[in-house]
Amino acid sequence: LKITKKASAWKGGFEIHFEIGDKAKDASIDYADLAMEIVDCIGCKPSDAPKAVMNMKAELESNRRILKETTKQILSNLSPVAEAGGVPIYSCKLFGADRNALNDAAESIRSKGGVAAFVSVGDTVSVMLASGSPDVDCKKIFNDVLPMFGGRGGGKPGFAQGGIPDKDRADEALKAL
Repeated sequence: LKITKKASAWKGGFEIHFEIGDKAKDASIDYADLAMEIVDCIGCKPSDAPKAVMNMKAELESNRRILKETTKQILSNLSPVAEAGGVPIYSCKLFGADRNALNDAAESIRSKGGVAAFVSVGDTVSVMLASGSPDVDCKKIFNDVLPMFGGRGGGKPGFAQGGIPDKDRADEALKAL
């Protein structure tokens, strides 16, 4: 008998998946191979793997919190880069920015009648545009601008999100927005 999966089920309950006989032996061998592959990736002794994974998980969660707070701090100090027709325009490029923090800042700027154009550079480039002005249609701007950079996006006139694949064109895309 080999337990292969434990999953949440009904209120407070769980279900256990298992195999028996030859299928249980095959599943055990597969899990042993997978465990060795994981240990090789982590670079630790098999007996240290659970603790190493827990430490990595804790570090990842800590880094995410730090990234979110850093993004919030940067965006809270943002000043308009321009003004058009009395509408303040906020714009910035960040590296690996927390998407929720970007969204919150964009919504805050939008709620005050401003326009926010944010670009976050990671493996790809995420783009966010928010507008509190009826004269600025985010969806239309995305449809006009992002294809020039091999990107795409979607949304509504007041808020749109998208991306472009080429990190080297992030500044150019932000300028075009």
